[in-house]
Amino acid sequence: MEMPTPCERCNDLFDLLDGRSSPRRPSIVICEECADREDEQIEEEEEIQELKDEIEEAEYTIERNKLRLKELGISVKDKVK
Repeated sequence: MEMPTPCERCNDLFDLLDGRSSPRRPSIVICEECADREDEQIEEEEEIQELKDEIEEAEYTIERNKLRLKELGISVKDKVK
């Protein structure tokens, strides 16, 4: 190891040249394994938010469509959640 550096996350030593900027805190350098883990966590958080947004949009669409059907004189039964 040319420049052993402790990882800010796991405290394992790594060669500074092999380290990466933290995806969450770019001002610090962490080992590749911790950087990969942070990338995965960020991707998962983004997927969760996208799924929540899609559900919210679908709920809005359902309500809007129910109102339009009522305007057209069509009876719509609400399902129990």
